[in-house]
Amino acid sequence: MGVIKRLMVAARGEEIKFIIRGLQGKLRVGLAEQSVICALAQAVVLTPPAAQLPPPVLDAVVTTNAAKLQSDLAEATETLKQVVSECPSYDLIVPALLQFPLGQLHAHCHLTPGIPVQPMLAKPTKGISEVLDRLQGREFTCEYKYDGERAQVGVGGMRERQVHKLPDGSIKIFSRNSEDNTNKYPDLVKTLHEVGMRGVCDGQSIPEGVTTCILDSECVAWDREQNKILPFQVLSTRARKVVMG
Repeated sequence: MGVIKRLMVAARGEEIKFIIRGLQGKLRVGLAEQSVICALAQAVVLTPPAAQLPPPVLDAVVTTNAAKLQSDLAEATETLKQVVSECPSYDLIVPALLQFPLGQLHAHCHLTPGIPVQPMLAKPTKGISEVLDRLQGREFTCEYKYDGERAQVGVGGMRERQVHKLPDGSIKIFSRNSEDNTNKYPDLVKTLHEVGMRGVCDGQSIPEGVTTCILDSECVAWDREQNKILPFQVLSTRARKVVMG
């Protein structure tokens, strides 16, 4: 109770509101990830982490002019957004922020097999003319959408998968929502182990030293007798992902 009282006494502005929400278990109300990123950026700019306690600068507002402060905040926010897009794990980002300068964060928190990243999702259009208007004459490539049942199952069909090959040789498969679906696709894991990285790369040469990779792919059910893709419902009958309790 004493710690809570001290927090409330030391709180400024809207900080007290978030302390109370946290105590009530309602902190997630209206709190999007962008708010977390902006809050982290503000924290490291206003009170830069340091090895000694208390840190040399407790509040940069006092020692920095307004224009530079706004510029530093904007730059820190963009840096954190880029890092989170490649390494969406605050368990890694926050300790790195406390240990290294913000400018070095990307060197310590980057794209890593085993940590799922947010996929780039498609947006529905009313026709090819809308696509051409949006691209405004830019060159682009097209690829076939294998999941023909996407619109029928809702929420995009949930078929995009990220295949992560880790340094120890293990393989993880994540859904578009970063759920671990490895146990749902044992046959895929077995096949990837059998073909190896060269098979994954369709026989193309692999740069020396490359031992891990991340494949942004799509899983479909395949009829081996008729050599054709089966409806989405066939794939959806598989056992659901294992949920750890």
